[in-house]
Amino acid sequence: MNAKRKRSAQETPQEAVLEGERFHGYIHHVIGDKMFVTCDGVPPEFESRPPKITKKSQAPPGLVVGSWISFDLVDEWPGENWGSPLAVNIEAEDTPEGFTLPVKAVKAPNGAGPRSSMAAAAEKLRAAAARQRTAAPPANARSAANLPKKTLPGRKPVSEATEGGLAKSGAVAAFRQAKEEGRSFESGWKTSSAPAKTLSSAWRTPKAPRTMKAKTAELPPFQRKFLEEPEELDEEYVQGMQEQRLALDVSVEIPAQLQDVFPPIDSFEDLQGMLPDYAFKGLSNMGIEVPTPIQAQALPLVLSGSDVVGVAKTGSGKTLAYVLPAIAHVEVQEPKPKGDATPIVLILAPTRELAVQISDMVKAVTYFSKNGSAHPGGLTPAVLYGGGQGSKGWQVAECRNGGHFVAATPGRLLDVIDSGEVSLERVTFFVLDEADRMLECGFEEQVGRIGQTVRPDRHTLFFSATWPSQVQKMAQRMCSSEIPPVRIMAGQRTDGEGPTSREDILQEVVVFEQPTWEERDSAKQELLYAHLREVLSDASHKMLVFVSRKNLADTLAKRLKSEGFSANVMHGGKSQDSRLATLEEFRNGDTKLLVTTDVMGRGLDIPGISHVVIYDMGDIEDYVHRIGRTARGPYGRGHALTFYEHNRKLPDLPRKLMDVLEQSGQEVPPELAAMVEGGGLPKTKATGWRSWM
Repeated sequence: MNAKRKRSAQETPQEAVLEGERFHGYIHHVIGDKMFVTCDGVPPEFESRPPKITKKSQAPPGLVVGSWISFDLVDEWPGENWGSPLAVNIEAEDTPEGFTLPVKAVKAPNGAGPRSSMAAAAEKLRAAAARQRTAAPPANARSAANLPKKTLPGRKPVSEATEGGLAKSGAVAAFRQAKEEGRSFESGWKTSSAPAKTLSSAWRTPKAPRTMKAKTAELPPFQRKFLEEPEELDEEYVQGMQEQRLALDVSVEIPAQLQDVFPPIDSFEDLQGMLPDYAFKGLSNMGIEVPTPIQAQALPLVLSGSDVVGVAKTGSGKTLAYVLPAIAHVEVQEPKPKGDATPIVLILAPTRELAVQISDMVKAVTYFSKNGSAHPGGLTPAVLYGGGQGSKGWQVAECRNGGHFVAATPGRLLDVIDSGEVSLERVTFFVLDEADRMLECGFEEQVGRIGQTVRPDRHTLFFSATWPSQVQKMAQRMCSSEIPPVRIMAGQRTDGEGPTSREDILQEVVVFEQPTWEERDSAKQELLYAHLREVLSDASHKMLVFVSRKNLADTLAKRLKSEGFSANVMHGGKSQDSRLATLEEFRNGDTKLLVTTDVMGRGLDIPGISHVVIYDMGDIEDYVHRIGRTARGPYGRGHALTFYEHNRKLPDLPRKLMDVLEQSGQEVPPELAAMVEGGGLPKTKATGWRSWM
């Protein structure tokens, strides 16, 4: 947390904006414990920062997404041009006649100038709702039975312009035209006179393995089954279940020891009696109305007591697929003794940012649990991750003060276990999120040791966007039950080896074949600059640029700032406080362009990212995860531009990339197809097939 955020938590706002005027609007969306308001007549300086409601607002009870309110505005930090204004003196109002809440939460610009009356505001909102209905059907009208089926092999390519107004890059078209005409492509990118600094690195000596204490105490039984199998199955039931799965593009692999009897749910209301009432209120408060495909199928299977492997595209809602059953799991257990750091639900994540995001999701769903929970004071999450000044102390305090759910990175979790500050003796619900990323980060041994510390009869779940064979082997070792886990594949190959195709993202790949690294990098920078100017000319767009090296991220962000872009940078070399502050600014729209390394490549859910650029391409799994930062949610659309250079260390990458593009109906660049035909090597007129890396 930066200095401004620390200060805002301790001081009382003093200066009101437009003193004497009242504002009118409705609650548009909720993030964690903050509500954001769309209203009329916000001052121009707050155009990109919608009013917020926090605990300091002292809002009246009962406010939810769609509630209309009148309020005063306060600038907490006058003159600093930082943060959203705070809504205070809030009063609930009746919904204007004819107003319809837009079906999809989209941050609407607030700076269109004062409007004459509430009727004018309502009229504009009705028009916005009509436009949303044109773009996508109402969320509450979509169920498992009527979701549109995805196009099967042989489908037509993605159109020039996707839904939501995103189109192919004009910069890419100009770049290709210049290439065909044999001339250089120039965008106005300023060549840096200073050479890039080379950062040195050194291998660190690994720490000696920690000694884990064996558990000897007898542990009480726990309930893992909340949904019973139907007594009778007829042909119509089985056929209907298969049709639902086909409509959702979901496949299920059931172990021989189990029956395939649990179809996808149509609505969260189907879980009445299994989830507490406050969970439904939390979902409504977040504006979540209908389950996504992975949620629709995973929820009944997890609630039936099965260990589950869930594989679905990024942004598909995998987090809720395990958080909701975990709530039911915790509610039937004995309350935690006060002051004990003994979580019941443990969720492992590969990065600090993902752990924080998971904790925030749990906090949002359990927000109303103080009323209706079997646990005094309600359910609360805690988070454990390394880095940041003094972070360990308050993290352990969170585990003791509630901490029914703990989202943790492996290293910090082992640290607090070995010090005796946190015990896993009560963990009965164990989740690995982004399990494939765990292996890539080298956490296999740490995850294995944590798994040995948790009681062997726990309920175990794995969720990720890909599920390669090596992660399947880890799942077999981690699931201690004699019955193998159920595997759910949502929008992915049934063999689990290939990455998920993304028909909802317009994907463009540009192949760079210049003979030297300097020429290729110069051409990439020219195209990047032209593409950025084109995309960010629309104030509603938000963009991520992925690079492979920290020093390149810093250099690129610095140069983009010098070109006038509102850019920031995030990578593992930044402090934890700095990274969280950067994420918050990007999430709120204060920053429109973020240059990052793979720390943003997986799991994180940042709403509103319209465009992604992969400046340096890695393996195919990284490609799928990185482009998945856009088109978040079930109805999203996005654009991804990838710069491809041949890498002799990844000889199969051209074939894999072409397969992913073809599966999702995308255009395959002729240079990439030529590489595949030539065995994975680039071709030049002068020298034939060449490998330069």
